[in-house]
Amino acid sequence: MNRSGAALVLIAALLLTGCAPEPSTPDPSPTASLSPSASESPSSPETADPAPSESPTASTESVEGVAQLIGLTGFAISDEESPYIVRWGKGTLEGSDVRVYEFSDEEQFATYVDSVAAFGITADSFVRVGDFAVAPTDPGQLEQIRASLG
Repeated sequence: MNRSGAALVLIAALLLTGCAPEPSTPDPSPTASLSPSASESPSSPETADPAPSESPTASTESVEGVAQLIGLTGFAISDEESPYIVRWGKGTLEGSDVRVYEFSDEEQFATYVDSVAAFGITADSFVRVGDFAVAPTDPGQLEQIRASLG
C-alpha cells in the first residue's frame, strides 16, 4: 500500500472509532445559520425592505409625468382604446376633469382633432407639449395648465 492509501485507512479508522479530534468550535444550529451575523449590514439583500415602487417623474416624457407637472389629483390611465391616441388618462384639477393624451405624432393629433370637430372641439381646446395634449373640461384652466407645462 502506498503512503496516501495508508493515510486514508488511518483517517477512516479514527473517524469510525470516535477518536477524531473535537472541532474547535461547535457546529452552528440550523437556525443560527439563518439569522444574519453581526458583520452583515441591515441593508443586505436578505434583510432589506423591498424598494418602494417607482413613481413617475414629473416631466413631459410620459402621460403620468405631464399629469404630475399640472398637479392633477386622482390621475389614472384609462384602459379604453381610442383611435389615434397611444395612451390617455384622466385626473382632477381644482374640481374639474382634465384628460392627458399621448399621440404618436403631429399627424395623429390633427386627425383626432378633425374627428371630434363636430362636438365643437378644436386644437385650441388643448395645451400641447411634445406628443402630449392636455384637455381640461373647464377652458378657463388652459392658461394655468400652459403655465404649469412651461
